Amino acid sequence: MIFAQPVTANEFPTLPDDSTENEITADFVGWCPSNANICRVNRDWTVEAIQAQLGSDRWKVWQEGNQLIFAIRTRAQDVLIAGGISTNLTPVKDSDYWVATLQILNIDHAMVSYIFGVMQNGTTQLIADSHGVWRGQHAPKPPPMTQPTRLITQAIYSPELDEMRQVSVYLPLNYSGVDVPVVYMADGQALAAFTRVMEPLIYKGLIPPTMIVGVHAPWFEPTRNRRSEEYVLGLNDDVYIAHEQFFTKTVRRWAELQFGASQDPAKRAIFGFSDGAVFAGNTGVRHPNLYGQVMMFSTTQQPYVTLRTAIEPRYYLLAGTLEPPIYAQTHQFYFSLLLLNAEARFTRRIAGHDGVMWQEEFVSALRWMFLPDN
Repeated sequence: MIFAQPVTANEFPTLPDDSTENEITADFVGWCPSNANICRVNRDWTVEAIQAQLGSDRWKVWQEGNQLIFAIRTRAQDVLIAGGISTNLTPVKDSDYWVATLQILNIDHAMVSYIFGVMQNGTTQLIADSHGVWRGQHAPKPPPMTQPTRLITQAIYSPELDEMRQVSVYLPLNYSGVDVPVVYMADGQALAAFTRVMEPLIYKGLIPPTMIVGVHAPWFEPTRNRRSEEYVLGLNDDVYIAHEQFFTKTVRRWAELQFGASQDPAKRAIFGFSDGAVFAGNTGVRHPNLYGQVMMFSTTQQPYVTLRTAIEPRYYLLAGTLEPPIYAQTHQFYFSLLLLNAEARFTRRIAGHDGVMWQEEFVSALRWMFLPDN
């Protein structure tokens, strides 16, 4: 196993829109279709076989041929894995060993981040020390990372939402404070994860000094998914429009006045992942004069376009083959952009709905957007 710097749960939160689209629920008895990108295999594991693999470890993830196996020893009513892939584990012969076996197409090129969790009395609790990133032998290597040097978080008032909202700002190395290329980001609570991969490349001159302005998502409410209401047009139009106005007007003007964010659309991007990608895509369509670049990672829905839509921004799209419904949505929107003669790039990874994938591909998107001939 290869471990990367952990991406914590509060950076890439597991929310209803993130989890249900990527759960692996289809079980097969001993086999899966050979062309399936990912599916679950029911193997007849013995306690002795799992014990031999775990040894003195409490948990382990390993590869056997085209299968990836997750195993842990714990006492619980139920056990699961979360991260890039979500599925339940099954007990081995009524013991306290639990296992899940997944068949993955092109597994040697795959990357999967994970964390184990247990369920007791209807409450799921993640096991803090059980996270990691598994990589196949030909998977992309993790990029160099460092902690951001200048990261500011401030609460600003939104007259549109009539509330205070947290906004995080990353000021890059060699920050000039004048006409700085800027990425406006949904789910700004995850901003630090992306700055970790930016600073080494800015230092080497491989990407330009770029500011990120991240608007935090609203607090999670058990009875209401307000994050989706703010990010997905059609769920609650009043909430969506209010958030859109806050994001595109109040936050943008604040960043330009306070930090010198560029007012040139060619140096201005909007970015989101999951439901945030839906928001980024729709905002690029609805406000083409504001953002010259749109970054959409693992979009849960396609933005609304027709053959009469005039696409002005450039679009960078990313999805993993191990998030099949979301991969299909992202790929289909890419073809819609091509039909509209838009400038677009689509990147595929052998990965799931994975924060580590988004983090690692972020700098590739920045280079394509802000450096010529990339």
